[in-house]
Amino acid sequence: AKMKSKFLKVLAITTGMLLTSCGESISLPSSIPTSVAPTTSETPVTSETPSSSVSSSSSLDEVDDGYISVTDALDLISDVEGWEATERVYVKGVIKTVSKPEYGEMTITDGTNELYVYGTYGADGVARYSELEEKPNAGDTVYLSALFSNFKGTKQIKSGWIQKFDKKEINESDYVAKTVAEAREANKGDLVKVSGVVASITHANGGGEDGVFLVDQTGSIYVYDKVIASSVTVGNTITVIGEKDFFVAESEATNAAKWGYKGACQIANARMLTNDNGNTEFSKASVEETTVKNIMASKAGDNITGKIYKVNALVKKAPGSGFVNYYIDDLDGVTGSYVYTKCNGSDFSWLDEFDGKICTVYLSVINAKSTTDGILWRFHPVAVYDENYVFDKNDATKFAIEYYALDQFEKSYKANPQKEVITSVSSELLGFENLSLAYTSSNTSVAFFTETDGKLVFETGEPGQAKITISATLEGYASHQVEVDIVVEEPVVINGISVKEAIDKPVDQNTKLLVKGIVGPSLVNQVGFYLIDETGVIAVRTDKENMATVSLGDYVSIECVRDKWTKDKDYGQNCISNAVIKGNAYGNHEYSTASFIKGKTLADLVAFDVADDSVTTNVYEIEAEIQFEKSAYYSNAKIVDGDTYGLLYTSSASQYSWLEDYADGTKYKMEIAPCNWNSKKPYKFCILSITDASGNKIFNTYNFTK
Repeated sequence: AKMKSKFLKVLAITTGMLLTSCGESISLPSSIPTSVAPTTSETPVTSETPSSSVSSSSSLDEVDDGYISVTDALDLISDVEGWEATERVYVKGVIKTVSKPEYGEMTITDGTNELYVYGTYGADGVARYSELEEKPNAGDTVYLSALFSNFKGTKQIKSGWIQKFDKKEINESDYVAKTVAEAREANKGDLVKVSGVVASITHANGGGEDGVFLVDQTGSIYVYDKVIASSVTVGNTITVIGEKDFFVAESEATNAAKWGYKGACQIANARMLTNDNGNTEFSKASVEETTVKNIMASKAGDNITGKIYKVNALVKKAPGSGFVNYYIDDLDGVTGSYVYTKCNGSDFSWLDEFDGKICTVYLSVINAKSTTDGILWRFHPVAVYDENYVFDKNDATKFAIEYYALDQFEKSYKANPQKEVITSVSSELLGFENLSLAYTSSNTSVAFFTETDGKLVFETGEPGQAKITISATLEGYASHQVEVDIVVEEPVVINGISVKEAIDKPVDQNTKLLVKGIVGPSLVNQVGFYLIDETGVIAVRTDKENMATVSLGDYVSIECVRDKWTKDKDYGQNCISNAVIKGNAYGNHEYSTASFIKGKTLADLVAFDVADDSVTTNVYEIEAEIQFEKSAYYSNAKIVDGDTYGLLYTSSASQYSWLEDYADGTKYKMEIAPCNWNSKKPYKFCILSITDASGNKIFNTYNFTK
């Protein structure tokens, strides 16, 4: 009898809605629960209409059966695109997600089907979800006065007025009360209860709030929840329960595991229990004072995400094509990372007033981008203060050694590096110039310095140990010295097949090769370089860790696989990938151009058929101009010869900023390679070098850090 009653009820509603869709407005029988959009702020209530107040309520069994299920609701919505109902129907369901709390956008389910709700309001249809004092959240059962529609083929509730909701049953005793520091160390999946002050709020795509940084006396942690984030303001003291998590995007999980990155430390599936609605400054008791350099040097396995640090840092604004990037860099103006935004930078426009200034910055590493090349920490600035920072020049000598001199030396050498070392440091940013660096060795038969053409060069000799003393002096200020221990081992032997032999190998990602050659110029928009010998040239894909061990001109042996980089096509970019540097004999060698092809024009190269990807292992010597195109939404770098042009393969013209001085309308001799990393037509190009009017060769060193 109950099933029959339900069937007749749905049938009656369906009949009424079909008649309405034909242009005739029908008043449904009073036994069918409906509501019509009010002409005032009041909602018409009949004896069959449930209470219109938004509140937590009793169980489903105690609610008027006038509410239909999600499955029944879907049956009532027309399959015709653009169809809209004119009368409301009462629907109940369990909230699966609240995707946009600012609008009350959510998805509800009855366990069998799901229904998208475009936006929700209070019971009277006036106050938006975001304005409600009490809000239903994921897991709650919600009772809606619903207006249906079919939007571009999607059946939905266009507008849902929340009549009441039942909170998801939660046993608070299942959640263990912890300090923030203790919650940070909890295992993934542990149920925790923490209290703290909201120090900062993060934003989701489109600008809505999606998380908060919570701070107590012991530490800080990120809480990911859109409803909580949209319900609080900075300074509120709140108590939340949730599940400890280490979040990694599904698309990055494999790479994160490769580098040992567990994910962003956070509390997920959270629910707020209390909010004092106060305005308390977050505690600085647990905030560690450090440097951006030290943060960036953290290992992938270190649990640093969500922690707040205090640093002196340079804030930089970098407008792009349709977006703005903000960078937090150390006092060298280079070491640092970008601020993580989901809103093209608009959520951090408050940083504009600090652009170009050294400020006191409270920041957190919010997460790490995990790629095949490595991980990159990404920042979230919590608070920034312009305190008119003045660098103490007595610290300049220590600074110069730590940020410039030390990184020049490795712990051990198996070949003579013949490396030019820095002898002078100046910093316009910090206000000092002509700081001198000097070097001595405790064992000159093992390690020594020579002067060549006015340059100081570090070299190694016979196997053994030596101490390198680095001395820094700045006239009128304190000097500083540091000792570095190095070991010189037996010389490395470089083995492997030639570049041409590697090119001729079949594509086989399961067979390891050992290839030798000279490290040539950098790739762009890929981590790697061109490996060159007298027999040929091939692109090498590696990771940041291996890239950091080589310099242009090194003689290396590489363990790798023969590969072809494609995007669901038969053609693409020939390369060797998964490259690991097995031996480096250094040497600052000039790479051979014997295999480079002369006599072609840019028009010849642009006309290449991308299906013939053999040309991606060629380098061509041509003459052309450099041109840049930049707008508010995109930027391009290209080479031009008359009416013919070829685009450079790049995600942004800024990756070729080293060529900007040569975009002067002059034709330059250049070495270029066709490349097709994304299997698109036509070929794009990578510039290896250009030769200026004085005959000087300027190399592409974009990826090199040494």
